[in-house]
Amino acid sequence: MEPHVPVIVAGAGPVGLSLALGLARFGIRSVVYEKEASLPPHSRAGIVWPRTLEIFHGWGVRDVIADRGLLAPSITITDADSGRGLVTIDFWKLLGGETLEAAPVTIGQDETEAILYDVLMTTRMSEVHFRHEVLGLTHDPDGVTARIRDADGIEREVRGSYLVGADGAHGNVRGALGMTLEGQTYDIRIMLADVRLDDARANQDFPRFSLGEQISIALRVGKSRWRLIVALPKGRSDEAALDPAFIRACGERLLGPGPFEQEWVSIFNIHRRRARTFAVGRVALAGDAAHLNSPAGGQGMNAGIADAHNLAWKLAATFAGADPAILLASYDEERSAAFSEGVEPLTDRLTRLMITSPQLLRQTVARVAPLLARLPGMRHRAARMAGMLDVHYRHSPILFGHGAVLGERAPDPALACGGVQATLVVHKLPRNVADAASTVLKVRIKRLERREAKRWGMGRRPFAALVRPDGIVGWIAPNPQPDEIEAQVRAALGYKVQSV
Repeated sequence: MEPHVPVIVAGAGPVGLSLALGLARFGIRSVVYEKEASLPPHSRAGIVWPRTLEIFHGWGVRDVIADRGLLAPSITITDADSGRGLVTIDFWKLLGGETLEAAPVTIGQDETEAILYDVLMTTRMSEVHFRHEVLGLTHDPDGVTARIRDADGIEREVRGSYLVGADGAHGNVRGALGMTLEGQTYDIRIMLADVRLDDARANQDFPRFSLGEQISIALRVGKSRWRLIVALPKGRSDEAALDPAFIRACGERLLGPGPFEQEWVSIFNIHRRRARTFAVGRVALAGDAAHLNSPAGGQGMNAGIADAHNLAWKLAATFAGADPAILLASYDEERSAAFSEGVEPLTDRLTRLMITSPQLLRQTVARVAPLLARLPGMRHRAARMAGMLDVHYRHSPILFGHGAVLGERAPDPALACGGVQATLVVHKLPRNVADAASTVLKVRIKRLERREAKRWGMGRRPFAALVRPDGIVGWIAPNPQPDEIEAQVRAALGYKVQSV
């Protein structure tokens, strides 16, 4: 058996690489095993939403993502058949006051993965082994033993403190735990094609919809790359759907006549599925290994990166003495609820409304959408949902106290990005109260001015709050005493305490 490693990661997609990078920022080593020979060259997921940019901000990769991709401060939902803009969502105007990263970035998943890999390698805290597959595992209260097949076909065992399955919907880790992805497959097949444009059509408003009998959508996924999404009519064969003439006709209907370069095409079914649990013992599932959703809304990759963000600080905390059982239970509770209550219903509604619905209903939605967008707060709500800034954890074994912001992103935009250290936020408390707690807990202190305190929903009362390393408020309470602060903060960070 090879030497013990802190964290074994199965899969070098965006989720596995994100987890390894998150762990590296906490000084935790990992080994990543990827069965493919290299990072895939295809774009697949094409947008990085504001919440994910907050995560990347905290990990120090936001700027290179924005530089390599296309910052989209606003998008205009456009009827491609008429050229008429239906609704414009100005992310900066709507969200600029609550996040440092209001505007999404359109960028191919292949470029996102390459960036994550390159930055991860600079940390020297992780090894990524291609053509190595995690075949199975055994686990016990002290760790996990993974069975690996290497590039030469030789099988061996690797022992780690934890193993995370980020090996996709068809990976082996979830199966080794005796689980499947439970749910449904939509009665529709989707054709995806990536094309490059070298003329003025590349700079059109997006997303673009053709709402005829065959629903089709065009999204910009980079500075000159566009993604075509076409719902295939029943009876159309894969051969017919992959015909370059059919793809060209779809592209011209959505983007206008003219040449383009076809880069990639794929046909697949879309699903609404999830694992029964996201953590068993010292094994966790993340990304597509844990949950699958429709591509409508571009939430999938972003949700997987959010899994990695939630999990990284918790695994790191266990090496500092926090309780693994408590923290992995909280990962399961928080991220499974975030999927079941947020990502899944949003993508399901979009799929049923715009992809699987009858043509008449789609056209009716297109007519009423501009009217609905005029309702007070509707655009803001839509921008927050799409940007995944409405993430919240209502039920978790490590949430304590009472307050409107408990379990939500910190109302301070900088703190919402998270980082490698928890922050104790205090307002109108005696200096010695907070200082005594911070000395014991080794957390940062942020003292709020009255103007800043209004965001926290505690009125004019003195209060303290704990912002976790993932930017989530884990505890908040008015007028706490030093011993209460210490106990509650330790509990919110996953340590066992006598009473909370």
